[in-house]
Amino acid sequence: MNTIDPNLTDIDQFKLMMYQRRTVVKISICVGIPLVGAMAISNFIKGYHFVAFLNCVMLLIAVLLGFAVMGRIDEKFEHKIYSFLFRLFDAAVGIALLYGIRF
Repeated sequence: MNTIDPNLTDIDQFKLMMYQRRTVVKISICVGIPLVGAMAISNFIKGYHFVAFLNCVMLLIAVLLGFAVMGRIDEKFEHKIYSFLFRLFDAAVGIALLYGIRF
């Protein structure tokens, strides 16, 4: 739940938001990397090369998010990285879904 506390300054609210975002990324990485890796292997075996390629792109994005979480970089730059990579991941998932349902 994302509520704004009037007692916190803008800097404290930004740090709280980044802590929550890091937690979500860590959970996503722990679940996402094995799951997307298994999907990529399965799609390569079945012969669905385009979907397997998209799964590999999603796997690469998850690994890059993992490096962003582990490395200590400027928080505002980290926020930009998260925003860009999550949008890119969403786009890859959307394309894979559209291709999967033959739209």
